Amino acid sequence: MGRMVIEQQGGRRAEEGLALFVQRYSPTVPEAAIDHIVKALGYFGDVPDDLELPVPRETIERYWVRRQPEIVKSIDDLGGNE
Repeated sequence: MGRMVIEQQGGRRAEEGLALFVQRYSPTVPEAAIDHIVKALGYFGDVPDDLELPVPRETIERYWVRRQPEIVKSIDDLGGNE
């Protein structure tokens, strides 16, 4: 949920967070690390239901499933996944 709110209300995109991750942690294979993170954004199989969420869990899942291809395209457009 928090990542969705950050994107929608904070003006920070996941792509920016991924760039900061690579800059700070310098993974040996940045493309593999980014791929893993982007795939994880849309996986909610191990996340318990939370009745305190301000929006239904399905809304959050749909948001990230929609954003995953956009993030991949953005990275590819920048030459980050060749």
